[in-house]
Amino acid sequence: MRPYRGKPFNHQLYAEAADWLIEFRSGDIDVAGRKAFYEWLRTSPEHMRAYLELAAIWNEGSALDPAHSVPDGGLLETSEPETNVIALSTSHSERPHGINATDRSQPTRVSARLVGRRLVYLAASLLLAASAALQWYWHEVRGVYSTGVGEQHLITLSDGSVIELNAQSRIRVRYYSRQRDVDLLRGQALFNVAHDATRPFIVHTARSQVRAIGTQFDIYSKGGETTVSVIEGTVAVLPIMQGEAVNPESSQAVAAPYSGADRMTSHDLATGALLLTSGEQAVVVAQAAVKQLSPDIAAATAWSQGHIVFHGTRLKDVATEFNRYNTRHLVIRAPELLSFKVTGIFSSTDPTSLIRFLAGRPEMKVTETADEIVVSAR
Repeated sequence: MRPYRGKPFNHQLYAEAADWLIEFRSGDIDVAGRKAFYEWLRTSPEHMRAYLELAAIWNEGSALDPAHSVPDGGLLETSEPETNVIALSTSHSERPHGINATDRSQPTRVSARLVGRRLVYLAASLLLAASAALQWYWHEVRGVYSTGVGEQHLITLSDGSVIELNAQSRIRVRYYSRQRDVDLLRGQALFNVAHDATRPFIVHTARSQVRAIGTQFDIYSKGGETTVSVIEGTVAVLPIMQGEAVNPESSQAVAAPYSGADRMTSHDLATGALLLTSGEQAVVVAQAAVKQLSPDIAAATAWSQGHIVFHGTRLKDVATEFNRYNTRHLVIRAPELLSFKVTGIFSSTDPTSLIRFLAGRPEMKVTETADEIVVSAR
């Protein structure tokens, strides 16, 4: 498996977002600054998300760090001469020479501005710490992992099991003393399960439950079907019966019907589970698991090597798959081409080979723009 390929927590991005938040909160932003800020926001949706996250955390106020666990790093120390600051309790006789009641307000305003700005910088440091804490909480406590367009994420779990998450996918990990549960909320994942005879490993989708002890398998949940491909070992695939299907995004997960065992048992068969061994594949659709006669396991897992494999796949489905990996989407503008069959191996991240293939079809015209790859009829 390849190493982590998702986007790590971007400290630089959040630092920039904090700088903009400071500018607005301290009241120092001018027209030119606002223009630069809007340009920064338009650079990437990630910029907007980072700024909104910090702004939301800001609204929590002092609740961010009630125990003062985050050091201020000297942000409240002043580098300006002490004569610029006048204590409110200072009597008239104790005021510095040359300052009287009529001009006292100006240095007081300057002093308040300086302290206010330092407080803003302190709050920004708390915001960054809170953002990092939220990232930790989301992954380590809630056990939720997700990827965007073109992202792939390698996750090593506490028991040594490894999950490789494909693009536009999402999982939730829930480990218990007698069972290991993973909810595949959307998309595709490749599981390499660490052996544990006392804790079965169960993957839940909206259509099925897949049970394993120590094995390697791929699950792809899309539309109304789930495809399970076994690379090594044995798994039991249990379709969710009609009336039992659930939304895996719900906190009410499907209760696994299995008890811990080091092998598939008669209980698996009694519950209607379909057993799959190395090199076998099943598609779960309409509450039924159907074993595929001639599966191509290498094609099903080619995404982990940066490839997409199509075997007589409709162009409509080719576009859907391709667009999981590329921000510049493939758009089919001719309805009569939607059912055109495509066979071949293409790069998942470099559209060059697919564009060349489509452009070579006499019935197709390919037009590239900055945002799209448009296929129309000649």
